[in-house]
Amino acid sequence: MRLLYLTLAIDSVTERPEVETERRLRALTDRVGPALANLKLRDALRMLALRDGLTGLYNRRYMEDALNRELHRSERNGKPISIIMIDIDHFKRFNDTFGHDAGDFVLSSVARSITEHIRLSDMACRYGGEELAVLLVDASLESAMERAEELRLAIRQTNLTHRGQSLPAPTASFGVATYPQHGANIADFLKAADRALYCAKQAGRDQVCAAQSATVAKPLVTA
Repeated sequence: MRLLYLTLAIDSVTERPEVETERRLRALTDRVGPALANLKLRDALRMLALRDGLTGLYNRRYMEDALNRELHRSERNGKPISIIMIDIDHFKRFNDTFGHDAGDFVLSSVARSITEHIRLSDMACRYGGEELAVLLVDASLESAMERAEELRLAIRQTNLTHRGQSLPAPTASFGVATYPQHGANIADFLKAADRALYCAKQAGRDQVCAAQSATVAKPLVTA
């Protein structure tokens, strides 16, 4: 934040600056005002480019750019990076039963619950549809699994009331992968997390599943 501070001489009788000073001050504000408005507009457009409009989470493009940077940093410092892929269980039922506006409400509520239970250094994003993701820097598989379980329980405990109507508590399935343990590049890393997520859904949903290898995933935490 930058502060522009001006000191003006004030006439003791009129309690106003001199006419010429006031004229120059008005000319300055006429120039600065539009410039500040343009800066605010630029910042607003930048946020729209980074954030998902519904959930307020980062969008997929921003997360993938950040993931690329973090993987290079991980290669330099030797510290692991983990990712949690999250899919809201039976999300279509919310839309079909209560309407799409209720589905949007559920999605934004789950996103808010996620942001309340992650570190400031973690990055939550809307990966697509009802699928969300959390990127955890300097996080081992074990710590990422613990965080995923915390998120699973937090989502289950979310109380939803939309337009005076109580909605069923949502649940979600989780797939966890760690770099470089589960992939030598971004594509393989994300595929490992997706396979783990699929494992959790196949095992009954509302579970946390860790990626085990390129082809095998094993559910480690169940409801």
